[in-house]
Amino acid sequence: MKKQKLKNIPIVPKPTEAENQLKEITTIIAEQYSFEKIISIGSEINKIQKESCFANVDDTNVSPNLLNSYFLLLIPCQLERCNDVLIQQRLEEQLKPIASVTILIHRMDEFNTALQNGSTFFKSVYKKGIVLYDRNEEPFVPPGEGAPIRNRITKREKLWHKWHQLATDFIKGANFFIAEGNNELAVFMLHQGLQHCYSAMIRVLTGYRTNSNNLRRLIKLIDLALPVSSFVVPNKSTPEDLRLMSIILKGYGDARYSGGFIVTKQDVSLIFGKVSVIIDNANKVCLQRINDLKDGKIKYSI
Repeated sequence: MKKQKLKNIPIVPKPTEAENQLKEITTIIAEQYSFEKIISIGSEINKIQKESCFANVDDTNVSPNLLNSYFLLLIPCQLERCNDVLIQQRLEEQLKPIASVTILIHRMDEFNTALQNGSTFFKSVYKKGIVLYDRNEEPFVPPGEGAPIRNRITKREKLWHKWHQLATDFIKGANFFIAEGNNELAVFMLHQGLQHCYSAMIRVLTGYRTNSNNLRRLIKLIDLALPVSSFVVPNKSTPEDLRLMSIILKGYGDARYSGGFIVTKQDVSLIFGKVSVIIDNANKVCLQRINDLKDGKIKYSI
């Protein structure tokens, strides 16, 4: 009797944890508001998925510090009347138990105008972003060339010099107030220095213009552009790092208006050191990026 060879049965790949999470997140978002498109522009997967044929593995109790991170760009439908900022804030809060989700919201006319003008950020999203949801009612326009690349590099260089100088001046102000014993105002100056540094870094490295003064949000956007420049390195921070971060995050409001906001000289000095290093490193990174663009070592679209 002739032996028959066993046929290889195609195995359908099991969806990864990240794929399942993105599907869940997309469903939640699409149910809350009317969106034309939901696009993934970045992620950081931190969880370790365990499987066994011989044991029930339960990984549901995961530390919040190990949550996966997702960066999404949402395009609301024309008929969606809710304020974009409210949508962003509500969804990010609602999704916290599932993952760390950072949301950018832009209407289709704004997105398409940026594409036509040659925006590097929106062209990168258009070419490399992963569309998770598409109503297919409002199409993208073909990307335009925009202004000459040399002119745009020069503009980006001038922007960096201006904002880096602002950040440096805020650091000088912080040093002055530390010497005066006004630690709380020094924290405000450090907050401003880091805010201006991050806003300019995001612009130089991604082409994205953000007007946010929310340092926590800027830190997340920096994680997308250049994770090693964050005030705290995601999932590698010590309790001391997180404690100092909680102080500087209060630097915009509490440092000016809350009588109960008290900062020791030791703490403000430690924060001063961390922020100074970040701004110095940011200057090196951004100047190197600008020089590489000038020399043609990297494409302007990056």
